[in-house]
Amino acid sequence: MNAPSSQTRFWRPLPWLEIRQSHEMRERFVRHTHPGLSIGLIDRGATVLDLGGRRVPLVAGQAVLIPPGLAHACNPEPSQPWSNRMVFVAAGANWALPEGGQAIVLRDRARCLKLRALITRLCRPHAKWIDAFALMRALKSLAGERGRIRSRPAWLAPIKHGLLAGNGETLATLAQRVGLSRWQLIRAFAAATGLTPHAWLLDQRVQRARELLREPGRSLSEIALTTGFADQSHFSRAFKARTAVTPGRYRGKP
Repeated sequence: MNAPSSQTRFWRPLPWLEIRQSHEMRERFVRHTHPGLSIGLIDRGATVLDLGGRRVPLVAGQAVLIPPGLAHACNPEPSQPWSNRMVFVAAGANWALPEGGQAIVLRDRARCLKLRALITRLCRPHAKWIDAFALMRALKSLAGERGRIRSRPAWLAPIKHGLLAGNGETLATLAQRVGLSRWQLIRAFAAATGLTPHAWLLDQRVQRARELLREPGRSLSEIALTTGFADQSHFSRAFKARTAVTPGRYRGKP
């Protein structure tokens, strides 16, 4: 069972910027994506970045830049808590790393210290736009290191659309549309996105829920229903597995 998330908090210093800070984190993440660029700083301890076919160890002082849509998870060894900060840039403001790019791991001390200083300024209660612009310039300097952009198969977009439509079509029916069997589709989808169709759909629902939780006036049960979860309990489990906190804690309520 996961330990309580009492040392994890979110805040939003600018309209398109969200920061998660976690101290002595013990929660474990399932593989997930973010719609925009995300930046991770390892403040204490160590973790392993899981990119599917690649596992990258990270230790305190290092950082990672994760482009939009890249499936990943960061988890330490069991019973070894770690502290970290994550900066999430809204989709559409992705600066240097477009969707389909590769993660950039920063181990160089000087560059990591510079990035850490820029993000620390954004973590202040009253962050300024000039701080965001300074971070943007630093990230653009890394654009040449983003590596090869992965192409997406033509059948992927209609399959994603069918999954999100929620009109009752089975996976077998969707597969038939693109000339694949159900199992062929699952394997091909996982190879293209890093997630199975079911995991991808849960991931998209959680991303949408995060948007709705930032809006006032919506109950958790309404958000669960709107985003396609079977019930509030299912919603809470899926949400915590990808954010480290429950929907209520994400919204800022105990």
